[in-house]
Amino acid sequence: MKENTSNSIWFIWAAITVAAPFTIAVALWDKLPAQIPIHWNIHGEADSFVPKFWAVVIFTGVNLLLYGLLWLKHIDPKKNFEQFKTAFYWITFTIATLMSLIACLTFLNSAGLAFNLFKAILTLILIMLMIVGNFMGKLRSNYFVGIRTPWTIENETVWIKTHRLGGRLWVLGSLSVLILLYATSLPIWMLFVLLLTALLLPALYSYILYKQLEDNQ
Repeated sequence: MKENTSNSIWFIWAAITVAAPFTIAVALWDKLPAQIPIHWNIHGEADSFVPKFWAVVIFTGVNLLLYGLLWLKHIDPKKNFEQFKTAFYWITFTIATLMSLIACLTFLNSAGLAFNLFKAILTLILIMLMIVGNFMGKLRSNYFVGIRTPWTIENETVWIKTHRLGGRLWVLGSLSVLILLYATSLPIWMLFVLLLTALLLPALYSYILYKQLEDNQ
């Protein structure tokens, strides 16, 4: 019974995140401009547009593709997804929810609702990274989700320690950038540098740790 209830909650969550952007786009169709932004440069300026029909198709397709990742557990050679199923679901659904919210905000902004769209999207991304970071330490070695470097895949100890450190860095790094985003006037590119540093350090750590373990052996 508990398993069925859990599956129903996940299904409802997925249905809402897929349907929400489509519903908003249809409701605002006459107010939407012919071209909808789908990409922004490092300065927060929209630099890529598509016809509004294709914007709906792209945003819907991306979310369906993300939920398709749930079936990767059936083809992963390690066959250990049951060990971290809850973390895997939370990470997948959090990313899909992010994409759904980005689509909703993009349609609302394009229809005339005034707010800083890029700043709102960056805020959502930082919140998503904090949520994902909280589940990183619970992931176990696999070929599809996590910090997949040659050294984490090769060594289970390296995988576990890298993801524990990575989870902390992702949470603290994203939180720090979020605070700086609203409390300072630092240029966006500088915030991205700080964020990328926090995101990429675990990969470097995995190499250093692997070499240390190799030398000790």
